[in-house]
Amino acid sequence: MVNGKVGFENGKILLEYLDDNNNIVKIPDLESYVSKNKDISDIGEVINGDLDDYLKICLDEYLASLISDKKLKIPKNYIEFYETQKPKWIHNAIEALNYQENIHYVVQEGEIKPVDYYSTGIVQSSTNWSDGLHQFLQIKHNLKMTSETFTTNFLSNIGFINNYKNIYGLTGTLGSEKAKRVLKDVYNVDLVNVPQLRQKQYLELETIVTQDETQWVEQICSTVLIETKKDRGVLIICENIAHANRLGDLLKTQHRSTAVKLYTMNNMNQEKHVEKILPGEIIIATNLAGRGTDIRTTKVLTPFPASLSLE
Repeated sequence: MVNGKVGFENGKILLEYLDDNNNIVKIPDLESYVSKNKDISDIGEVINGDLDDYLKICLDEYLASLISDKKLKIPKNYIEFYETQKPKWIHNAIEALNYQENIHYVVQEGEIKPVDYYSTGIVQSSTNWSDGLHQFLQIKHNLKMTSETFTTNFLSNIGFINNYKNIYGLTGTLGSEKAKRVLKDVYNVDLVNVPQLRQKQYLELETIVTQDETQWVEQICSTVLIETKKDRGVLIICENIAHANRLGDLLKTQHRSTAVKLYTMNNMNQEKHVEKILPGEIIIATNLAGRGTDIRTTKVLTPFPASLSLE
């Protein structure tokens, strides 16, 4: 851990810090400096073990010092609550540093909005993270802090559904044997496979593995542009909003910008832009477009060769 301002310059990690005389000292290659010097006490300290565990210990000691120095006073009737919540607050303070904008959440209209990027891609506008995580993210982005929310009554999905005598359900995403077994054991139901109405018409191409993210993006763009030259529409499904934005910005410089459409936000009325796709158009989306989205094609549009899924 180093004390100072860390940046990047000429492909190397740069550190600027104040010495004992309050003079700014610049280390142009921090990695080389640390490897050549056994004693780095002038700029920081070497952490042995997990960084998150180290930060948790530091935060716990910091809170204890505030209380012992009477800079922070906990009312007696809140001491038990404080001791219960403190480990969760410390954990989420570190978690807020690790969370990435446009992946785990978005910032809209001065508010933090969680994103279910791993599953549905939905921006959960009415959801607040608990145990201080939401508040730490607000601090991270210099936003107005809201009060922490607490749940006084809770009923799980399992408890709610099991109140019914007869349970029926349909899903198109349940595939693994483990998931099926869990449903059968928890809800005591039978599972039946319903055959598809139409035969699948997609062609799965051979997977391409690249050495780094730059080559990965370039490969996607070149493949997409080849298909658009054939007057085909292309749907790209990205893992998160950040990847979609990056691909969108790049493709707009290499293709007609008006032909590149983004569908990454379910709360920004973007659906109307992807209801129909024309020859040569590109739709870049998250999992929002992978679950039940009906994209209409024109009569002159050739069939999709395949959806490009970025994982």
